[in-house]
Amino acid sequence: MKKFFLAVALTASVVALNAQSGAGFGVKGGLNLANLTVTGDDEDADFKMKPGFHLGVFANVPLGGTLSFQPELLYSAEGAKMDILDEDVKFNLSYLNVPLLLQYNASGFFAETGPQVG
Repeated sequence: MKKFFLAVALTASVVALNAQSGAGFGVKGGLNLANLTVTGDDEDADFKMKPGFHLGVFANVPLGGTLSFQPELLYSAEGAKMDILDEDVKFNLSYLNVPLLLQYNASGFFAETGPQVG
């Protein structure tokens, strides 16, 4: 939990420091298609994909040239379903993720890399 608050504080300070230099803000969302895998003794576990969603906000802070820093704060609903004794059982998992991305943008081509705290 301490790492999460540190990441949020770092992100907020970087965005605040670079706000005058053309930082952009936005909202993002989409579909998650998640599943679970069990390893070990329980080989009979047959999980099926359960659709979910992700929704969040981001800031894009130019670093000069073709590079920018893009911190994000995302809520992600994931999980799986399984038939147990002819009943559908759903496993609902909720995540709060903070990707800290370095973005390369050249003539419409985007590439991103970086860690994610979740």
